[in-house]
Amino acid sequence: MSPRPSAFVNYTDGYTNQIVVPIDRVASWMTADLTLTQRIGAGAGTANARGLQLALAIQNLFDRDPPYVNNRSQISALGYDPEKASPTGRIMSVQAVIRW
Repeated sequence: MSPRPSAFVNYTDGYTNQIVVPIDRVASWMTADLTLTQRIGAGAGTANARGLQLALAIQNLFDRDPPYVNNRSQISALGYDPEKASPTGRIMSVQAVIRW
């Protein structure tokens, strides 16, 4: 059986930053996530399969930076909005699940 892909698109609309003067426009932000899952072992084609399941997940597949936000009027000037975006960048993870 071939790997099962899952893809997600995450979108945050642009908005007006009214915290600073003059008022700024913050750009929209879109990222894509991808997961590949492969089942190995007895009953690999069934939903409750026993055996090994491997998954590779990539968040922010294209390593998109969050849009710049002028938040200098606050205590810390991060340069992005932590409520709407993450500066972490691309994250890759591997998961192994054994069912018996």
